[in-house]
Amino acid sequence: MKILTGIDIPFHPFGGSPIICNDWYSNLPDDVEVKFLALKPTDASYNSWWTMKDVTFLKTEKTKASSEYSNYLRNLYKEVSQITADYKPDVIHAQHLNFGLSRVFSDIDPNIPKLGICHGTDVQWAMKEEFFEQNLIYIADHLDELLFPAENMAKDFFDIYKKKKKYVINPHGIPDKYYVSKLVPPTFDGKRELKVLYAGRLLSIKGAHIIVEAMKHTSKHISLTILGNEDETGYVEKLRSIIEANSLKNVVFKSQVHRDTLISLFKDFDLIVFPSIALEAFSLTTIEAQAAGLPVAYALAGGIVNAVGDSGMVIDPNTPQQLAELLNSIFDNPSLLNQYQIKGYDNALNFKMSKRRETLFRITESLINEK
Repeated sequence: MKILTGIDIPFHPFGGSPIICNDWYSNLPDDVEVKFLALKPTDASYNSWWTMKDVTFLKTEKTKASSEYSNYLRNLYKEVSQITADYKPDVIHAQHLNFGLSRVFSDIDPNIPKLGICHGTDVQWAMKEEFFEQNLIYIADHLDELLFPAENMAKDFFDIYKKKKKYVINPHGIPDKYYVSKLVPPTFDGKRELKVLYAGRLLSIKGAHIIVEAMKHTSKHISLTILGNEDETGYVEKLRSIIEANSLKNVVFKSQVHRDTLISLFKDFDLIVFPSIALEAFSLTTIEAQAAGLPVAYALAGGIVNAVGDSGMVIDPNTPQQLAELLNSIFDNPSLLNQYQIKGYDNALNFKMSKRRETLFRITESLINEK
């Protein structure tokens, strides 16, 4: 089985999509071959981070201006048409239902089966601008089947798409190597500082401000490390103003780190918090944390609910006061960490990439046979 897929963004080891795709299409069975198309990394230090065998960099120059989108698609179509003719794929996996490459894939040879794989920002953008909404609808119309990582994400998608379309649910997974072989019981006993981690992009919808504000509502000995880069102009300044206004001495910022580094840091914390206030497609980091033995607290926001369920401590309502109450409860009842460490690890076992990849290829084979 030959699969043609890709994303027309610089192929960097940050952000969910490149990492997820590299996980899906590495360590392939003997009867599966994948050609992955992407834009060349803008930083030469990222030129060989992936483990996929065949990553091909597109030559068409990408434009971000919607007014130039049609011209970009025409040029990209010419390049991808030639790649498709030379490669002769059995199936196309169209990643991101709002990107130019997926738009081109949707128009390529109608005899090739096409599976559209939805990522989180597809729906987010479509909810914000009509241009992206119409682009998503066009792409989805021209694909044979859609795949979502979570049922809640499918619901959010069809709230916009409003048409019948065949779809399947196959959750994301993480490489088997990230699972600890044996859980080390939490060491927090209520007699030292409770070390809390936030790891993710710094923008409003991810809710870092909620956990920062929560710190002013607790008198317990709790520290917060914010690990991530700003992805919304002025957002870090907003966070720092909250910290300064409330004289919070126990909040520190650190820059985004590579995935392996982040996973190695989990052992230094007692809890990781995901206070997202808007759509989460899946939240891969929650599963990575659970697989490493780090308990999770999260807000009810989209696909993360399907991924974590009752294996994490829920922030509901998702307010600073409620989160502070949860942190206080953990501080006073340290056994909660042990309870949710075990539940979290058991949950994470459902998302081993070896299992999820096998399901993806089974779905793909079924689509080919139907076509």
